[in-house]
Amino acid sequence: MRKREQLLGLPVVRASDARVLGRVWDVRLSEDGTQVEDIVLQGKGVLARKGAVSFRDIVVLGEKAVVVRNCRWQRGRKQRLGSARMLDTAGNEAGTLRDFWFNENTGRVQALEMSRGVLEDLTCGRAMVQKFAWAEVGDELVVLISEPGDMISVKTSGRDA
Repeated sequence: MRKREQLLGLPVVRASDARVLGRVWDVRLSEDGTQVEDIVLQGKGVLARKGAVSFRDIVVLGEKAVVVRNCRWQRGRKQRLGSARMLDTAGNEAGTLRDFWFNENTGRVQALEMSRGVLEDLTCGRAMVQKFAWAEVGDELVVLISEPGDMISVKTSGRDA
């Protein structure tokens, strides 16, 4: 299982000619939030543009680099999950989405990382939520989580998982 944050900043290399295309800028999910759709990369240079690599075109998700078949230079859709609110089954605010873990072979989202506030994060760690569903409330995307007993606290610091 890989954490989104672990990929940020890694170089993206094209397999055919070993050319560095840029660095991972973000990891976007499908509309329903269950699957990694593509990685967004920031190109090189002063007038660098952003591109997207479909998850299907990723050859290797390495520790030091991401190797890809090809890259589309385009304007991608905006990801709305940035700091999505997380609500429990009673509709109460449980925390804020901070990151997610996914299966690096299938791209399937396995768990979400939830912040319950700075103090709680520092003393207990962030919560790993494995049972969740996405919902739209007006223009806002929210995450509905199951009972607190289904959450696991994980200590995280910086780029470590």
